[in-house]
Amino acid sequence: MSFTAQIGPNAAAAAKEAADRSGGGDFTPLLRGRYQARIIENKGVEDFAKAGSRNAGKQCVRLQVQILEGSPLGARRTFFVRIPLFTNFAPTDKNPDGASAWMFWNFFTKIMGMTEEQIIAGAPLPSNVEGRVITIILGKPKVPDEHNPLGSNEIDDVDAADADFARTPTLPAGGSLAPWLTPAGALIPDHPSLQGGAASGGIPTVGGGIPQVGGGIPTVGGGIPQVGGGIPAMGGGIPAVAPVAQQPYQQPPAQQQYVAPANPAFPGQVIPDPGTPPVNEWAAQQQAAAAALAAQQQQPAGGLQAVAYSDTTAY
Repeated sequence: MSFTAQIGPNAAAAAKEAADRSGGGDFTPLLRGRYQARIIENKGVEDFAKAGSRNAGKQCVRLQVQILEGSPLGARRTFFVRIPLFTNFAPTDKNPDGASAWMFWNFFTKIMGMTEEQIIAGAPLPSNVEGRVITIILGKPKVPDEHNPLGSNEIDDVDAADADFARTPTLPAGGSLAPWLTPAGALIPDHPSLQGGAASGGIPTVGGGIPQVGGGIPTVGGGIPQVGGGIPAMGGGIPAVAPVAQQPYQQPPAQQQYVAPANPAFPGQVIPDPGTPPVNEWAAQQQAAAAALAAQQQQPAGGLQAVAYSDTTAY
């Protein structure tokens, strides 16, 4: 048996209903990830896209699935998924061959047991789908809208059933299912995700929040209002503190170095006075060598006179 498309006069309305009801209602969204679910009803074949759109004329089958009892998250929650009944999406400029309709391939090969060769050869697609356990892969939570006041999920893909719930997401203690929800699942009306950054660019607040004017901290001349150089105290805030006058820099007095008394272990050792920079030994050696050279140049023409040189530097 294979699917036979029966397109009713209200197919467009049915497609909108499927989109609106996917994980919707007054339920909270679930964490993104893999969930084990059972196909509980085949809703039939319908148009995949609206008339006049790129993929107009292509069809899909709409299935109702329910997360299994015993799931660590989302047990018995119901979702709708639309399985394409075509192998490729319509061609585009970037992809002249048309992108793969991956959910079609995953459903009929991994879940319904067909081979790619059978599908390419045009074999009839099995429609005995009800009762099968599959993996649904939920996308990240979507922000609330008029149909889903707490948010929603869409099924991004399907896969063969897992052996257990080991890969099913779990909610950490104290965690929330979405950024705009409390751990108890209540809506946080002024959460930035719901406000789009707020009308004036800041986070709207009531009772204790940061007031926003034009998207930032109230400013005068572009900065934080200053009184005497400090933060103005308002209703228990930090009191302003007058700035301390800066003193002009004064050069510290020069430090002198001294020569320690003779030490048999380190003869001639030069010890710098505490806090002074060390003696420039290289410069001292250069000065001694220059003095020796000058003494040689002053000797009579009869020959060179030996000059004693002693390196007293400690290493």
